[in-house]
Amino acid sequence: MGCLLEQIRDKRWRDQEANGDVASASLAVREVAVLRQLAAGFNTSEIAAALHYSERTVKHIIHQFITRCDLRNRVHAVAYAIQNGLL
Repeated sequence: MGCLLEQIRDKRWRDQEANGDVASASLAVREVAVLRQLAAGFNTSEIAAALHYSERTVKHIIHQFITRCDLRNRVHAVAYAIQNGLL
């Protein structure tokens, strides 16, 4: 497990050096909060309740992130955020 984590970290640093910087490295605080909740497995209504946002706001935040980063869905968004060190 430790070896695998080290490989992921090494790949992340090499990818960031190759790209210069991550396109969405400047995530807003609310985007990070929503992505963390998504990564924990919460649904839209649970995220909204936990963060004191409306469900529509949560959906909007997720949609903006997915669109901006050209991702497919929520799972892809969480994976992307983890791979790029945003979470």
